[in-house]
Amino acid sequence: MNHHKSNSTDGSLQLILLCTLLAFFVTLAYWPVLENDFISYDDDTYVTNNPIVIAGSSRAGLKWAFTTGHGSNWHPMTWISHMLDCQFFGLTPRWHHLTNLVLHICNVILLFLILKRMTAQVFSSAAVAALFGLHPLHVESVAWVAERKDVLSTAFGLMAIHAYISYIGRPSGRRYFWVVGFFAFALMSKPMLVTLPFLLLILDFWPLKRFNMGGSHEKVTTTTPLTAVFAKVNHRLILEKIPLFILTLISCIITYVAQHQGDSVVELARVTVKARIENSLISYIAYLGKTVWPLDLAVFYPHRLDSIAPVEVLGAFALLLTLSLVAIRFADRFPYLLAGWLWYIGTLIPVIGLVQVGNQSMADRYTYIPLIGIFLIVVWSVSAVKPRILKNPAVLGVVAVTVFATLGTLTHAQVKRWQNTTTLFTHTANVTDKNYLAYHALGVAKSRTGEFTDAVELLKTSLKYHPEFAEGHFNIAVNYANLGNAAAAITHYLEATRINPSHARAYNNLATVYYNQNDFPRAVDYYAKALRIIPEDPMTNNNLGLAFQAVENFADAAIYHRKAVQLDPGSYQAYYLLGLALERLEQFEEAVIQYRKTISIKPDFQDTAIRLERALSKTSNGN
Repeated sequence: MNHHKSNSTDGSLQLILLCTLLAFFVTLAYWPVLENDFISYDDDTYVTNNPIVIAGSSRAGLKWAFTTGHGSNWHPMTWISHMLDCQFFGLTPRWHHLTNLVLHICNVILLFLILKRMTAQVFSSAAVAALFGLHPLHVESVAWVAERKDVLSTAFGLMAIHAYISYIGRPSGRRYFWVVGFFAFALMSKPMLVTLPFLLLILDFWPLKRFNMGGSHEKVTTTTPLTAVFAKVNHRLILEKIPLFILTLISCIITYVAQHQGDSVVELARVTVKARIENSLISYIAYLGKTVWPLDLAVFYPHRLDSIAPVEVLGAFALLLTLSLVAIRFADRFPYLLAGWLWYIGTLIPVIGLVQVGNQSMADRYTYIPLIGIFLIVVWSVSAVKPRILKNPAVLGVVAVTVFATLGTLTHAQVKRWQNTTTLFTHTANVTDKNYLAYHALGVAKSRTGEFTDAVELLKTSLKYHPEFAEGHFNIAVNYANLGNAAAAITHYLEATRINPSHARAYNNLATVYYNQNDFPRAVDYYAKALRIIPEDPMTNNNLGLAFQAVENFADAAIYHRKAVQLDPGSYQAYYLLGLALERLEQFEEAVIQYRKTISIKPDFQDTAIRLERALSKTSNGN
């Protein structure tokens, strides 16, 4: 009995030591991330320019998180996570990055414990977790604040798998509830994990070995076709996952609607079915290539719609088919080959490009979960050949240390490239060809530091590579406006609205250019177009009210200023402008109220005190 207790204690100490080492080396590789800034690519959408998130957690914020499709996604848990960061840390980037890093470390340790629990192979499980934690392809998911959704959804997904292992050990409704609950949280963080029910079936095959439970016990042989292998799945394994499949279906519908409304889903007219299939085949192989040789990583890989050679597609298809046949052929002797390969192929399906979201051909962040399957194949294959090839265990130790040290060093260097927008996209432009998004981001960065002429040149390069890029036209127009070139600004704002008729900011800014030229009727027209797209935007309501004042339509002006103060009760400008409109309508009593609200928020704003006194005099005189 004492001997058993000693073994148990030694095992626990071993686990604690391995978890500590994993956390230490992952932290060491990612340490530079704490000095990184926010970047102007989605971080502004998710945090820095998002007033609801910046305000922190609140009842209104929680309601917004569960009802918004902002960012072309429905992921309330992610929004809540960002809100909590702002609540406690404000907009200091170090702490937002630290949250991502802590979640990544938790995922590494969770993966290790899950694999150890399923396979009882301690060091092989630790090796897979180390590859997951240190591989440079995963830097994007950790170093990018906007990719909080990736590390957060994976954390909940791994918790769901852990709960599933507990459930199959001692089935009960309470244990199954945790599986469903964690899966729901994962989907509410990022819909990437819609494949989890299928992933659990793969784990049922290996390493959980639940196939043929209560059914036929005919063995899966080396000649058994894939259809026959999965024909042996006991129906109970599928039936028990029906609630999970229902959640997957609901998540797919919500995601498609959110991304379609956000104009993120690319139509077939722009990227054909043939182009999507070709890109998907090549991407499957390209990800494997970057796994083996993780250099020249970029935040954005442009689509190669016109430059994919047929031989590339045929080669990718042939290699995928060969690898799949090998995995099937040896499914009985080496089941981890089939399990790992299906993990990789299956979990990439939502983001492989068959449903094209965005303009990228592939993305490093998409490998965060799928590469676990490849790491399983590599580590368990090494374990299988180790007794025959590596007689001296020290040799394997040296190889492992060399691999992990190399990956950690590459990750450390890649994290530094995410230091800020300029470092990130300068690197991206250098390692990719004709990358319009890289030049666009660099142009926007120049614009934000007031270097408008340099910004225009970079944005011209971006538009040369992608003339139909609406955001490129919008931002070059912003810079032309800042340079005082109203004609060029108007041309590009109009081009932005032609390409994207729902570009509300382009309509708003175009109206402002006309307003500044004293062309008030056109300003009214374009502000109204912007407002039809975003009726709840307080700034555009205010702008339209101001334009109506310029054409002396004070009744309509008051309507829109009133809407602006309802939408943004903290806007002293809106109260002031409403007061002006009401004063011109000779509604002096209400104008007094609005001027007083202006002063209560900003006591020294313009000539509010003088206007308040004038409005009061009119009320006291009875006029």
